[in-house]
Amino acid sequence: MGAEQVAGLNLRSGVDKLLFTVKLWLLISLQLMLLLTEGCGYRAAYGQPTPGDRLAVVPAPPLVGDIRVIESALAGAREELARSGRLGEGKGYPRLVVELVRLEEVAAGLTVDGKDARARGTSIAVVGRAWIERGPDATPERDTGDMQRVERYAPETDLRVEAYRHDQAGSAAARELGRALVQRVLGHPAPSVEPI
Repeated sequence: MGAEQVAGLNLRSGVDKLLFTVKLWLLISLQLMLLLTEGCGYRAAYGQPTPGDRLAVVPAPPLVGDIRVIESALAGAREELARSGRLGEGKGYPRLVVELVRLEEVAAGLTVDGKDARARGTSIAVVGRAWIERGPDATPERDTGDMQRVERYAPETDLRVEAYRHDQAGSAAARELGRALVQRVLGHPAPSVEPI
């Protein structure tokens, strides 16, 4: 081995030692920073509820008169909580309170057939909100604000089939709303409004 090769090895080993020392100090600094900030009391504003909380699902006093839509929203909320392993039993505390605010129905275009005008389609929007209650007098937590889910269907000439499809669309929109409310309460991103 020549003198140049030995000098190159000595230089390289010196740089390697320096980089190792810098990397070690960086790693130690990061670990200390993590240890110090872990107990500072910081909690994400939209993070998950307390780990291990199992939430019962209850309706708020009804603002919407259709019980099937209310039940569908509660079923969707229960499904989503069960999927995440957070569904509690009964009506105890802590609990998720689901409130349906309103139902909206909008015709999607018109068809004129002689003297009759009919909707070419119908959109049903279900608007609601949810929050967590930890006790009878506790302040509501993690209010989702108003959220909306929409379901569309084509009209039928048979009024019985039309009524059935209308009910099914309302229930489907409410079930999706229930799922979205739970996602928002658990801190997962969920859009507030779907366009009608």
